[in-house]
Amino acid sequence: MRSKSFTPRLLLTLAMLTFGAANIATSASASRHEHSSSTTYPTLSDIKQYLETASQSNNAPNFQTSIPPLSQDNSAVDPKNRTQCFSAAGVIPSNPTSTCGFGDKSAKQMIFLFGDSQVAQWIPAFDVIGSTLHYKVVYLAKPECPPWAPYYPNSGNNCSSFQSSVIALANKWKPAYIFPVGLETTGANQLGWSDIRSAFKSTIHALKPSGAKIILLGSIVHSTPGLDPTTCPTIHPTNVQVCERTPLENASTTIREVASDNHLTFVDIIPLLCTTTICPIYAADASGGNHLIYFNYSHIDRQYAEWLSGALQQLIEPYLSASAPIPDPWLPEATLTASVSKSSFKAGTYVPVSVKGGSGIGAISLSVTGANCVVKYLSVTGPAGTTCSVTAKKAQSYAYDTATSAPISVVFTSGK
Repeated sequence: MRSKSFTPRLLLTLAMLTFGAANIATSASASRHEHSSSTTYPTLSDIKQYLETASQSNNAPNFQTSIPPLSQDNSAVDPKNRTQCFSAAGVIPSNPTSTCGFGDKSAKQMIFLFGDSQVAQWIPAFDVIGSTLHYKVVYLAKPECPPWAPYYPNSGNNCSSFQSSVIALANKWKPAYIFPVGLETTGANQLGWSDIRSAFKSTIHALKPSGAKIILLGSIVHSTPGLDPTTCPTIHPTNVQVCERTPLENASTTIREVASDNHLTFVDIIPLLCTTTICPIYAADASGGNHLIYFNYSHIDRQYAEWLSGALQQLIEPYLSASAPIPDPWLPEATLTASVSKSSFKAGTYVPVSVKGGSGIGAISLSVTGANCVVKYLSVTGPAGTTCSVTAKKAQSYAYDTATSAPISVVFTSGK
């Protein structure tokens, strides 16, 4: 499974509220708005509120005044040295730490990112983060060429060779942190891709000589080409929710599995793009500005990437330490509850325990404490005069963690 490459957009009429052609390979996008140390970016709490505000509207915003205007939404990649660092030909520049350097270029510690177009889209954010936290940020990427390519079937010689060379450079440079990033499309209720999981594990093993702490980013929320978040709302301007996704549709199950299997830090970027239930196509800030989130169906816009840099920093900064604890990569389960039909039962009766809630399809089991209390399947029994304390558990499945209910008391008496 590979990342989709960035594609030019068709020039549509202004009457349809659409946008001009976007060929990110041209130099026209080179007029990047440079951030400064005085620029203020929204916090993670702000981003969450702006997404919540946008999710409550069925109507598309005015795309002629959005940020950026849809007619100028022409790049998902920081244009600075784009052709050298995001190489379609798979050519690594002669001095990549200089040519492809961002953030605090004089810093001694390096954050290195590599992969496909998914890593390239994050550089505007990491450029700001590197400057703020004083890390030199270096990236190398090739379209449709994820970091696990050297060990993934049918990646192609050029792609495999490129990423193998990049891994060798990482081992030579010995950065403080490495972010290998690639598109992965599993949802919360889907099995992870075993071939990607195996290949990614091999990439991580190959990076061991670098001595770097490896941090995995979840994939962004993405849609199908037919529901491109930049064209769909022009077709459905009064029912923009048709164009939105849900966070559980794109939960990076495979990447979470890789993080869990290899004891790595996983950073979930869904809070930068979604509420708990909806992933809107724009974020509505407190001053009335509507920030376009996406460049196309599988990449965020570079202006949005820079704008959310402060929020992304809040997500990753706690883990920019060798001693930082490894977080649980799994999604939390919905509340699990256990119940029985009445307050007391005749001794020796097997009492069915109803278990509801949770997420995923993990197996449900019961545990019990109390003198001579016994669990059989999803029932419990005990002798007269005993109170059995019963707890239900739903096992981890797909992208979901285990869930445990609050204990309930089941009383057994000698009566009927």
